[in-house]
Amino acid sequence: MLSDLFGHIGFDVADAEALRYYIIGHMAQSKRAAHILSVEQCALGIACALQLSDADNFGGADMPLLRQAALLHDVTKEFTVPEHIRTAFTFGVELTSEQIAGEKVLHSITGSLAAAYLFHADSRVSDAILNHTTGAAGMALMDKIIFLADYIEPRRRYADCVTLREIYESGRERLYAVNNYAGAPALLDSLMLTGLDMTVRGLLDDGKFINTRTVGAYNYFVKNTGIL
Repeated sequence: MLSDLFGHIGFDVADAEALRYYIIGHMAQSKRAAHILSVEQCALGIACALQLSDADNFGGADMPLLRQAALLHDVTKEFTVPEHIRTAFTFGVELTSEQIAGEKVLHSITGSLAAAYLFHADSRVSDAILNHTTGAAGMALMDKIIFLADYIEPRRRYADCVTLREIYESGRERLYAVNNYAGAPALLDSLMLTGLDMTVRGLLDDGKFINTRTVGAYNYFVKNTGIL
């Protein structure tokens, strides 16, 4: 069906080693695999450092699902626009003109569809992939971790990425210093707002299209962090 784009998927997505091996092979012609593997480690690191990996702690993040979302978040990143359109159509989704206009976020849509229908991943995984670029109002904990890890993983050298990484590290150290992680969810929301603010400002400066999901996410976190 889409084997020319995705190759052979003959493994269980819960098999982390097989999934990692697939990603390395699938992205062999680009530098994307190194970024994806870095996001995997960064996401797991955030969850552990902020003590968000315990299901009883702040609602918890399911670590195996977090790993899957990290490894699959850019699985269609190298696709052309026609390949994104074809992938979405195969799964019964017709991309809108707005979605196509925001070409750089198409991979979040088609990656989410692939996670659900080709890799048979949990809906929490496909949701995190869908939200990892634009953000969304009411994001789940895992969505926020993947969004943040994609933004601040150590290979990112853009000024905004470095700044947000430094803010995260400072916040993490403050929580560690007092050995009290009750503020971890609020820190995560604050980081989300800062990251979205940077994204929106950058798009405005470049005169680029701003996805309505990003606008909705920004407004949501403005309200959620108590600014309004």
